[in-house]
Amino acid sequence: MSSTKQGGGVNPLDNLKPMPDLIKYGLIGLLALVLIVLWMVFSSGDSDNSQAQTLVDIETPVQNLQAEIDSQDSVINPIEPFSENKHEANLADELDLPFVNHAQEDELKLTTLEDQLNQLILDNKERQQKQDSLIQQLQEQVTEQAVQIERLQTHLKARQLAAKIKKKSKRYRKTKLPFTLVSIDQWGNELYAVLRLQGQLHELRNGQELNGWLVYSFDRLRRTVVFKNKAGIRKELTVKP
Repeated sequence: MSSTKQGGGVNPLDNLKPMPDLIKYGLIGLLALVLIVLWMVFSSGDSDNSQAQTLVDIETPVQNLQAEIDSQDSVINPIEPFSENKHEANLADELDLPFVNHAQEDELKLTTLEDQLNQLILDNKERQQKQDSLIQQLQEQVTEQAVQIERLQTHLKARQLAAKIKKKSKRYRKTKLPFTLVSIDQWGNELYAVLRLQGQLHELRNGQELNGWLVYSFDRLRRTVVFKNKAGIRKELTVKP
């Protein structure tokens, strides 16, 4: 029997249509989302309370410790004097460090190499100076020897020339004049020596030559004529009466 018939009127629920499934699922999802948001809000509040409680727990001992420090009498600790032994110990500890030792070793090696290089440069300069001095001495000796050789050659040539002249002079001194002076004649301003050579007569003026001897000068008063050869030897002939 319908509600209309029982109540004597119309039931409004009879006019309602069933809700679609899409709307149902949407409402259910929305409700779940609201619940999740509420749960996250309450859980974050609890964590903030726990964090605040934790900070309070940390700050409380610190404040108590500060109060205890303030309540106690201030004590000034004496400053220890500077100890050289400690400083030296620290330096020794620093020197014992591997990188410090390596740095010092490298520096010592560089210093040693630099000293060796400077010493090599000095030795090279000294050796170069000795070589230059030796070369200069050798050049001076060579020059001196060349001068001596030139002097010896000049002296030898002079001796050879003197020996040749001596031989020639000896030969000419031993040799008599090959002709005789017959007379001294004059034609005009010229004087003539009349010479006899192997039975023939020859008339020579001053400067003319006969058989290697040339007329050098006349002395008409003494009736003599001076003859000269190539060796420079002079001989005089007089007109025989």
